Amino acid sequence: MRSSYDRGLTLQAIALIGGGVLLVGLLLGVLRLQTSLQFWLYAHHRWVQAEGQMASALDAYASTGDETFLRQAEYAMRVPMGARQARLAAEKDPVDKAGIHHGLKAVGIDDRDIDGMAWVYLRMGNWSNIRDAVGVWLKVEPDLDRLVAIGKEIQKDVETKGLTRARTNAYRNEIAEIQARIDDSFWQFSSALISGLRMLRAALVVISVLLFTGFVVLFMYVLRRFISRIRSSEGWLRASFEQANVGMLQLTNEGRIRYANSAASRILGLATLASLEHKLQDFIVYRDQARFMKAMHGQEADAAISDGDQYLLLTADGRQEVVRVTMTPVARSEGDDASSMRFAMIEDVTEAHAMRAELARQARYDDLTGLLNRGELLRRIGHALHELKEDRIKHLSVCLIDLDHFRYINESVGLRVGDRILQVIAHRLHDAMGRIGEAGRLGGDQFVMLLPGMDSGDAMAFAARVAEALSQPDQELADSMMTPTNSIGVVSVDRLYTSASEVLAAAVAACERAKQAGRNRVRLLMREEETGDGRRSTAEWATEIRAAMGAGRFELQAQRIDPCKAGDAIRQAEILLRLRDSEDKLVAPDRFLPVAEMYGLTMDIDRQVVLMAMDAMREHLASGGGEMVLYVNLSGSSVGDPDFALYVRQLLDNAPELATMFCFEITESGVMANLEQATAFMDMARQRGCKVALDDFGTGQSSFSQLRVLPVDIVKIDGSFVRDIDRDASSEVLIRSICQMSHVLGKHTVIEWVERPEDAERISALGADYMQGFGLHRPEPLAAFLSTVRRGEKHSASTEA
Repeated sequence: MRSSYDRGLTLQAIALIGGGVLLVGLLLGVLRLQTSLQFWLYAHHRWVQAEGQMASALDAYASTGDETFLRQAEYAMRVPMGARQARLAAEKDPVDKAGIHHGLKAVGIDDRDIDGMAWVYLRMGNWSNIRDAVGVWLKVEPDLDRLVAIGKEIQKDVETKGLTRARTNAYRNEIAEIQARIDDSFWQFSSALISGLRMLRAALVVISVLLFTGFVVLFMYVLRRFISRIRSSEGWLRASFEQANVGMLQLTNEGRIRYANSAASRILGLATLASLEHKLQDFIVYRDQARFMKAMHGQEADAAISDGDQYLLLTADGRQEVVRVTMTPVARSEGDDASSMRFAMIEDVTEAHAMRAELARQARYDDLTGLLNRGELLRRIGHALHELKEDRIKHLSVCLIDLDHFRYINESVGLRVGDRILQVIAHRLHDAMGRIGEAGRLGGDQFVMLLPGMDSGDAMAFAARVAEALSQPDQELADSMMTPTNSIGVVSVDRLYTSASEVLAAAVAACERAKQAGRNRVRLLMREEETGDGRRSTAEWATEIRAAMGAGRFELQAQRIDPCKAGDAIRQAEILLRLRDSEDKLVAPDRFLPVAEMYGLTMDIDRQVVLMAMDAMREHLASGGGEMVLYVNLSGSSVGDPDFALYVRQLLDNAPELATMFCFEITESGVMANLEQATAFMDMARQRGCKVALDDFGTGQSSFSQLRVLPVDIVKIDGSFVRDIDRDASSEVLIRSICQMSHVLGKHTVIEWVERPEDAERISALGADYMQGFGLHRPEPLAAFLSTVRRGEKHSASTEA
């Protein structure tokens, strides 16, 4: 009903505007007609004046025989002859516009006025006044021809010397008679046009009065409708104001509440009328009051102040709430100071604040064990390294603990028991550390001890005590198995280390040495002993990676992502990275990416991968390929770096047609390591049309509550659930739950690690949208995959044709 009302109001406004335009157009048209008629009078005046000059010149020529007067007569003849030429050109079929212009210019009419005069003659020639005027004009046309003939006769008499007095008198008498008739026609012509102008003016007055009256009536009607609509909107606004879930207040410049809706009163813990006796700042805790008042008074008028600032409130009924306050200065009436009043919105964000605090905690701590997570470990190792270089601490040691054969524990007794063992180990490690240093979980079954102020000897002795404590059997698990032994690598950090990643790489190498020596032991690694996987040291791998980037030896492969249900026409694939080493062997990413991460090279690799993928898709489109989506994996360090986000944004802005063809995969651990910056990256990518996928969901720190607030489009369920689906019934339940919750949140799901074709039907029944794995498609070079896609598209098109 309201839509119909709005449509009617719009049509009335259009009619009002149309009436105004019509009135203006009519006035302009009549003005143009009136002007054109006046130029007709001017042209006829020029015609009569020229004819008089011609008659006078011929009279003088007949009296004196001086040919100067003949030339004057011929010159004056141009005006009436031009008028005749214009009339004859107008009467042609089709109309000779060039002839009209040429003739009227000879009369002395300006180019800008010729079209109007011609329009009057052509369009209004049947109007009685115009018709009468033209008839008068035509009546004297023979007289004009006679004057021309008299001029020629006099000239002949002069040349033959036959111009006698009698003939001269006869010529002069005839010229005088013609002159008298032309003068009489002038008044008749003028009277006809003037009469037409009077009629036109009278008609204009009548029409103008009628149109103006109609315009005023319509204007008053529409105005009443607008006023009615404004009053109705005001009622709707008041109702919305009262019923809004967000608190809305009208404040004085001192912060006193002049008006508050129900939501605001509820947030403040007061009745609506009781809230009018207070100032808003009275409810804000003391430590936030100065910031609140500074925000309220420290901004320009007409600008939003404290846009979304958060404050802690102590409500009248004793509750503590975190609120977001947004205020805008407003003027009560025209001429008032814009800062005299303020409109404030207060929103209870206590729950969201608590959730963000929990997310911030989880961004620093491991969800399973409660120890520091990988990102926080790297940050604190970097801080300790800086302290060492600044001589604020004398020694620094880092230990990496790896549980021996822990993978077999998971496979034999299940993930639940394995998780319990990790929790027991973490608890013991926390107790052993005390205030000596800090402990964290690097990932999987690896832990790290950060020991500032401890030299290598003390660190070795301390690590040995920790190893013994961690290996003690657990009473709760005594019937299941013995607590696993552990291998510990110790690194004595000196000032030559440049980054936390390099320190951690050395600790990994030390731990590998301990495992190679037979496990269940502690090993100190000196700098010159840093080695990687037996053949190459981590430094050598870092050199190989840098060389591969410089020489373009990274290669992209693609693994198809299949829909679980038929009907999805968009092809999808995940990009997999490979390195072609100096020996021309293809290296899997699990061999070089850990080293790249330790040496801070992952962002450079990600830059190159994104650029290569965009080039491949640009070539795919140029070759006639259709739309598809490529999944590109990004490391946590990349999405947490503002410079990388700027680089990707520039690539997308320079090729907006490619944006919808990319989905960036980010592991949940990568997101939680730098939640704020990762969220900003995801928002940037989605704003430009890309999709974002949360990778390895279910194995890290994410939960359904976090999934609700993360700006992702796709959830990729970790393949470990698929691997255990035959022997662990809970895996199937978890997969189904993740799919259902993701769909409720409007997100699609992808199940990874489908290794057997026969598993596809079973997995499809769990509710996932897509699946991928070696059982469905073995990775192949990206260029070959795209070529196959294009051939399939052409085949489908030809089949349909």
